[in-house]
Amino acid sequence: MAKDPVDRVTGEIFDVHPPLRAAYDDHRPMSIVTGLICLDESLASQSSAEEADINVLVRRFGLDGELPKDVRAPQYGDFTNLGSYQDALNALVDAQASFNAMPAHVRAEFDNDPHRFVQFCSDDRNYDRICDLGMLAPEPMQKRIDARKAKEAADMAAKVEAEIAKREKASKEAKHS
Repeated sequence: MAKDPVDRVTGEIFDVHPPLRAAYDDHRPMSIVTGLICLDESLASQSSAEEADINVLVRRFGLDGELPKDVRAPQYGDFTNLGSYQDALNALVDAQASFNAMPAHVRAEFDNDPHRFVQFCSDDRNYDRICDLGMLAPEPMQKRIDARKAKEAADMAAKVEAEIAKREKASKEAKHS
């Protein structure tokens, strides 16, 4: 039978709840009494302990709370002809300077991101837009315009020939009917 928390004669309230523990309390005696003691050999795999350690994850991915977007697997190959680290840095500085020398409206088209610019220019489907932005010399642009006009003329000639053949066939069928 549970003990009544109130003394019916004096009205005194008894403490029926265990005291709240604080960080500075000694928890060992209570832990020993109520704790779980496992004497078996641990079956936990320790090979992935580093991957689950929060300190390693924070150090690896930073404190912004987002995982990196472009995590790639290591690449293996013969990279002996790449040159030195300084050569790579010089090429990067030259590329950034070339991008910054472009007109502001062109840089704005790519959100001032040289990487987006290189990706855009590497796609052959964007050739017309590159011409429209004025990023090609006039001679290649004129060649492209001439090639486009020649292709349009050839397409139109093919459509006309198909239409003529269709009408001739319809005319022959009408005569034979």
